[in-house]
Amino acid sequence: MKASVAMASYNGARHLREQLESIASQTCLPDELVVCDDCSMDETLDILESFSKNALFPVRIHQNPENLGYAQNFAKAIRLCQGDIVFFCDQDDIWFPGKIEKILEVFSGNHDVGYVFSDATLVDDELVPFGSLWAHIGFSGARYGSYVNGNQLDAILGGGPFVYGNAMAFRSCFRDLILPILSTPEITHDSWVSILLSAVGNRGIAFPEELLAYRQHVRQAVGAGRKNTIREKWRRAKQDRRSVFLGKATGLRSLSDRIRALPGIDVFQLDQCIAHMEARASLQALASWRRLPIIFAELNSGRYSRFSSSWKSAFKDLLFT
Repeated sequence: MKASVAMASYNGARHLREQLESIASQTCLPDELVVCDDCSMDETLDILESFSKNALFPVRIHQNPENLGYAQNFAKAIRLCQGDIVFFCDQDDIWFPGKIEKILEVFSGNHDVGYVFSDATLVDDELVPFGSLWAHIGFSGARYGSYVNGNQLDAILGGGPFVYGNAMAFRSCFRDLILPILSTPEITHDSWVSILLSAVGNRGIAFPEELLAYRQHVRQAVGAGRKNTIREKWRRAKQDRRSVFLGKATGLRSLSDRIRALPGIDVFQLDQCIAHMEARASLQALASWRRLPIIFAELNSGRYSRFSSSWKSAFKDLLFT
C-alpha cells in the first residue's frame, strides 16, 4: 500500500522546515511528497528544493501559475498523487513519528474504510501544547458515540467540523468522486471529502490518538485552538449570519448534486440540512416577531436539534441579525 503526502504550501517558510523534517522522520516513510505551491513570495520554494535533494523519497514540487486558494491547491495536489492512500498535509504542523504507519495499519485492517482521521495535540506558535483537538472542538460524548456507532453523516452534519484535513487520509480510488472539490468557506476541502465518502457508504474511522502537533498561529488559513475574547464572541454572534448559512447550504447542495448522480444513494439527510440552513438564512432579513413561525417550524421538525444547537441556535436566530 503506497502512501502519498499532499501538501499545499503558501508563504510557509517560517515553519516549513520543521514539518518537512517530521515527514522525513516517520517510522514508515511516504512513497512520495507532492507539494503544490500557491505563488509563494518568501523562501518556501527554496526550502522545498533544498529538502528534495536529500529526501529518501521522491519530492515533486509544482508551482501554480496563479493563486488558487488553499482548497483548490489541495485539489490539485490530490490530482497529482500516485499512491493508494493520500495524506493531507499542512505546511506548519509537526507530524509525530508514527503518524503514517498507524494510519496505514487502520486502512490495511479495514478494507471497507474510505478515510481515517486522528486527534491532534494543539500547540502554540512555539510548540507549547495546550490540549487536544477533539476535546477543544467537542468531538466527544454523544457526538463521538454517534459517529463511531455508524451514524456518521448525522454526526458530521450536526454541528461544527471535527474531521480536520491535517489529521486525515483517504483512499485515492475515490479521487474521481471527490474531484472537482466545489468547496465554500463553510464546507472546506476536508469537510467535502468526509461528508461525501460517509454519504456514499465508504465509512470513516476516528483514530483516537494524537498523531500530530497542530500549530495555532495568526497567519494560518484555518485554526482550531484560538481563544476568543468576549468582544470577539459578541462580534462573531452579530456577523453576517445569512452569508454563513447560505455558504454552508451552497457547499452541501454541491455535495448533494454529486451524490444524486450515483445510483441508489439517499440524499434526504443532506437535503434536510440544506433546507434548515436556508431557513436560518431567511430569518436575517425579518423582524424578530416575523421570525417566530419559521423558528417554531424548524424546532417542530427537529432540524434545530439535528443540524444546529437546538434551543440555543433558535434563541440566537431570534435575537441576532
